[in-house]
Amino acid sequence: MPSELTNQVRAAITNFVASKTTDDEHVAIDILRAIKEETSNLMERQLVVDTFVSDPLKIYEGDMQFKKQVERIMKLMNVISCSRCSTKDCYSTIEAVIEIRKDSKCFGVNNSVRLTFLFQRVKLLDGSVPTEAENKEKIKNSNTHMGQIANPTHITYSIDYSKDHGQKKPLIVVEVYAKTDHQSVKDAIPMDVPDDNSEDLDGVGKGEELGNDSNLNVVEDDTSMTSFTQPLCNHDDSDDNDNDDRDRYQAYADPDNIEDFLTYTGLNLNAENSVFFLMTFPFYEHEWDILGFLLNSVFGGGKSDSDEDSDDFVDMSDKDE
Repeated sequence: MPSELTNQVRAAITNFVASKTTDDEHVAIDILRAIKEETSNLMERQLVVDTFVSDPLKIYEGDMQFKKQVERIMKLMNVISCSRCSTKDCYSTIEAVIEIRKDSKCFGVNNSVRLTFLFQRVKLLDGSVPTEAENKEKIKNSNTHMGQIANPTHITYSIDYSKDHGQKKPLIVVEVYAKTDHQSVKDAIPMDVPDDNSEDLDGVGKGEELGNDSNLNVVEDDTSMTSFTQPLCNHDDSDDNDNDDRDRYQAYADPDNIEDFLTYTGLNLNAENSVFFLMTFPFYEHEWDILGFLLNSVFGGGKSDSDEDSDDFVDMSDKDE
């Protein structure tokens, strides 16, 4: 038997559809489709609000001013669209668009600011068929379940923003390359860290090319934010030590774009708070420690180690309320 709540919701929708179709201006299926889409968006919005209320990343830690700023953004926020897809062959994607409407604290905005979130997890297939002996060796030396060979996995997560329906600009990008379809039990390492069996790269500093055998160059700007000039998906697995099952990652945050985003939305946050704010939105899979990889790349450590660097990144605390 349907619950009383279900019956009430069903009656309310039925009556609403009937009221909108009596004048023949609307079709019932179109009304129900709109209700379905808006209900899904409202549910995603509530999920975002509940996440910030529960504060899983402990972003407030007694900072009531920060909490009030988040509460203000929650009142201005709408979910424009959100889609989630996960398949049995280890493919997963989450794509969401959040709109923050303009209020009196916003600066340089006519209508709204939008955030676009995109998470993707895909299994990498090299197309080769290993022999039985190779299969046994891989099973012996890798983390597998039920004796199955686990394919490498590529994870990407990005957050972009746009103002007044304009061009999207990147805020945060994180990429992870895993040798199996699950997180390694060993600590992950940055993509620019050489394996034990690779050539000695001592003396190569940030901003210098790592050589033709490396898949990326690393540059560091004046804001102490590390940026990567080539995508991780070009990573050549043959360069790795076969016995090294550690995940590899690279991450980037654009300080100029984040500062602009804070200005447009009227948020007075320093570097670490802005990163934690953006990463609190629940549009990625947390088991891959994407936040940890981002913090290591941006601040070189956890939240408590980044206070000094945060002031160099961006500090909007001197702005007028």
